[in-house]
Amino acid sequence: MIIITVKQLNEKIENLNSRPCELVNEEEARELLQAFFDQSLMEMPTESLKPAFSLLRKINFNSNEPAQQINFTDLISTLTFCFDLIYAEKDKRILFTADGENLTVCAKPEKISLSFLNILFNLIDSFNSTYYFVCMERKSEKAIIKIEFEHGDSSAVSSVFNRLNNDYIYSIGGCVLFINESNIMQVVISVPANLKSGLPEYQTPSIEALLFDRLSVVYSSLF
Repeated sequence: MIIITVKQLNEKIENLNSRPCELVNEEEARELLQAFFDQSLMEMPTESLKPAFSLLRKINFNSNEPAQQINFTDLISTLTFCFDLIYAEKDKRILFTADGENLTVCAKPEKISLSFLNILFNLIDSFNSTYYFVCMERKSEKAIIKIEFEHGDSSAVSSVFNRLNNDYIYSIGGCVLFINESNIMQVVISVPANLKSGLPEYQTPSIEALLFDRLSVVYSSLF
């Protein structure tokens, strides 16, 4: 266990954040983050947590984790449920439905999770809607996620799209489309589906693990 003051933690985290991505020592960074969160949850305001979560995102997105075979329906359903629980406190609901078929994709689990949450968070943050409907289905050899909601202003679309154009989803042959009809916005996420693969199977974390793990994709996506 690291014994360190909050000021020293802040200085060390800022120093790690300033390094190029390839020079970040993952073990050192995660130890510092854990100690930082242990102390900061009681002692520090939310604004002070942002440098730590910024570092966490840097570690996650540059991780060399191997691709795995993912039950995409199960993963997206679990992540959506966690988001719904979190945002219910802000009078917003994120509801999930699927066509009944379990869709499999081959991807890096943490990166595909963060990509989906990044898109969902940006939509919730940019549009003032109460209900967001997340639906999954198969179309040909694609796993399709549709996020649909009512909105009063489409001017935020371009800024949201610009923030996503280098997203991990594109690197695995997927895409993100925005469809605007009247006051209904539909965001379509397409990812290549794969039912036959020699890659190891990824076990979707439990809802409890995602909600209570301080280093989880759910919390890191919110900062």
